[in-house]
Amino acid sequence: MDFVHKDAPKRKAQCPNGFVVNMSLGGGRTQAVNDAARALVNAGFFVAVAAGNNNQDARNYSPASEPTVCTVGGTSKYDTRYTMSNWGPALDILGPGVEVLSTFPGGRTATLSGTSMATPHIAGLGAYFATLQRRVAGPWLCAEIQRLATRNVIKDQVASTVNLLAFNGAT
Repeated sequence: MDFVHKDAPKRKAQCPNGFVVNMSLGGGRTQAVNDAARALVNAGFFVAVAAGNNNQDARNYSPASEPTVCTVGGTSKYDTRYTMSNWGPALDILGPGVEVLSTFPGGRTATLSGTSMATPHIAGLGAYFATLQRRVAGPWLCAEIQRLATRNVIKDQVASTVNLLAFNGAT
């Protein structure tokens, strides 16, 4: 995260719409990791992070527990919660996280599951909205993604967790 923060100013001319960061990673709660993620947000980056795949409260994991990032939980194609997705008040939005077709080393593809699959959907949606609205990407994107989300469609969501499924707003 420190590298991204330090490297961004060199790329500003190439990235006039700002910076979107996908963090399909995580671990036990660590203040240093949360501080680094917050520094990116405070510098104007839109930071989407995976909630984690432990079927536990995301407040116990970093960077998912950092309040300023956009923390992403996973869902299935049947509008159910991805059973291993972390949950709780730290989550901001939900995205497709089960049986997602992805690239794989060697030019192959693979079908993968996890909040690390859901998070790139949200990062991409953030970049899309920033471009569509001709605004510089930034922390405002999480609220915009939440505003346009489909509400209360995930059937078995944990009570303390948002029930907001990401949607691009197309009609």
